[in-house]
Amino acid sequence: MEAISGLVRPQDLDDLYTIRPSRSGQKPPGAARLRQYQRSIVTYIPSVVAELVGSLDVRHVVVAENLHQAKAISAARTVLTATGSQDRVDHLAHLPSPSITGTSRMARSEDRSTLFCLDAAEVRAEKLLRMPPAVRQFWENSWPRSLRLAGTAVDGDRLNAVFDEWHRLLAQAAGMPPAPGAVIPPDHATFEGATR
Repeated sequence: MEAISGLVRPQDLDDLYTIRPSRSGQKPPGAARLRQYQRSIVTYIPSVVAELVGSLDVRHVVVAENLHQAKAISAARTVLTATGSQDRVDHLAHLPSPSITGTSRMARSEDRSTLFCLDAAEVRAEKLLRMPPAVRQFWENSWPRSLRLAGTAVDGDRLNAVFDEWHRLLAQAAGMPPAPGAVIPPDHATFEGATR
């Protein structure tokens, strides 16, 4: 991280995750946040990935992150060019996940507008009721088709089925019992993904 600190312009680092300037005149990120930004950039560099995974032959990294990472990935490419590296970094971008209301990103929303895999069934039900149709469609279309076909919740709600399955997988990993009333889909209906 220290080696690349002079290779990314300070103003580029300040605006790394700003796609549209804030109307509220947000203050620039502090020193700790800027170090976090530099860490993000470094993790996209093939030589760093090679070191992290214990392999010497990583020359191409495909970053599968949401669109808000576009400037960080561009900065990683700038670092590669500045160091004369022939390695490559590509971006498989997706839209950021919307909050329950669809008015902001899930990652920046308050708990009340965020879906957590380990939400209790009654908390999840209340959140799903507040979801506009377009947001529900986004979430329903985000899951692997096999999971959507393999199981449905008691009320036939595909979105509940997805969260029942995620809750089951996370609870299993943490050694917790399944949520009361959760419908457990067949073992082949699993999904690898984030916790939010």
